[in-house]
Amino acid sequence: MEATMKKGEKRKKELLKIAYDMFLTYGYENTSVDEIIEKAQIAKGTYYYYFQSKEKCRTVSRAAFFYRG
Repeated sequence: MEATMKKGEKRKKELLKIAYDMFLTYGYENTSVDEIIEKAQIAKGTYYYYFQSKEKCRTVSRAAFFYRG
């Protein structure tokens, strides 16, 4: 399935993984959007293309990684 994943979908999944790991490591309140985009090596506009806010990113990343069994 990953081979057929579109570039944008893959980038969003990578960004979610980075954000999720940072939230776990440093805490949600201690992780800034700037730190996430720096680690992901993307522009701020790219981040906001996928997520309206840091809170939305947290919600989606929880659903993608935490709630999987």
